[in-house]
Amino acid sequence: MTGDSESMEFRALQRNAVDIAKRREAHEFARGSLRLEGLVCSDEALALHEKWILGEYSSEELTAALLKMYKR
Repeated sequence: MTGDSESMEFRALQRNAVDIAKRREAHEFARGSLRLEGLVCSDEALALHEKWILGEYSSEELTAALLKMYKR
């Protein structure tokens, strides 16, 4: 039974790593697009995006945090 639970844990870690890689790729693509337009993200916005990349924020939470930040 231990081998099965370790295997399941390993697969979960792999899925998480793949999700992080996909979010990071999407983020870097968006940053590149912004740079082409002559725009850059603030350090605060980048920190919020990093939380989304790592799965600490959902897309909805990231959007809400960014809107709150820019409405100051």
